[in-house]
Amino acid sequence: MKDDNYARVEQKQVLPGDVVLYLSVKGDVEHSGIVISEPEPHLYLPKVWSKWGKYYEVIHYVNDCPYEKSNIKYYRIMG
Repeated sequence: MKDDNYARVEQKQVLPGDVVLYLSVKGDVEHSGIVISEPEPHLYLPKVWSKWGKYYEVIHYVNDCPYEKSNIKYYRIMG
């Protein structure tokens, strides 16, 4: 992420186009997606577009997927 000039952003500030990474308990990237909507008011849950393994692409809330959700980080590319 550093090589491509991405900077970390907080969940409350995510915007469409930001990248979301789902990290395992060991800190490895387990899954990724693209944010497609700003966080819902009061819940701060953005919608994400991602591909679930060998299956299909899914639009879902960031916390509604089969991957580890205890360590989610967001990044935005900085021009």
